[in-house]
Amino acid sequence: MFMTNNTLKQYKKIRKLGMSLNEKYLQCLDPQDIKISGRVLGILKGEKLLFSSEEDLDRIYNFVVYDYKNIKGKNLVQIYKDKNKNLTEEELLIINSSLSSSSSLYKVVSLNTQNCTLELKDLINNENKNIHMLDIQLSSNPSVQNLILYTRIIPFPGFNASSGASLLFDASCKDSILEKYKKKMKKIVVGDEQTKLAAAFFQLYQKYGFKNVRHQ
Repeated sequence: MFMTNNTLKQYKKIRKLGMSLNEKYLQCLDPQDIKISGRVLGILKGEKLLFSSEEDLDRIYNFVVYDYKNIKGKNLVQIYKDKNKNLTEEELLIINSSLSSSSSLYKVVSLNTQNCTLELKDLINNENKNIHMLDIQLSSNPSVQNLILYTRIIPFPGFNASSGASLLFDASCKDSILEKYKKKMKKIVVGDEQTKLAAAFFQLYQKYGFKNVRHQ
């Protein structure tokens, strides 16, 4: 996969606008839903969410925006879209792409620093074709090649991107994680399979996660 300068410009533009949209999505959040999300993630203690770092807060927000669904079966992206009828073409592109996205656990097969991409193999769905994801910072970090990551892949015209806040694990943990995530899912009683999958991996990340690697 070859990335042109125009593709990289479009990627940076979409990421900047996407960050702005994330803040708007969160404005649609019902306070009760954040408590339910915290309970599902295993971080609600009394009336407070307990987390260890700013990066964990980013991962909580990522779950709340994309994975948690309200009683009507809608995530915050869909709720925001339903409430706003005068969206720009670029906003609609990001929103619709986000609504068609999905998450899984991936092995990093290779890095391409020239194209700023990672080649990923899906470890849960056993897809025959690997996925190429554009991420400037992750693709420039050689240590990433020794990791596996749980992330949401958002498909855009010409490239795939992550929603950010990936859950990173050392590759040596792969077998243990693949063995345990289904057991974690069975203990989660709220949400659909994607919600339970995301919550299970968040919980596993608290024990097995590889910290301090960021997206750009």
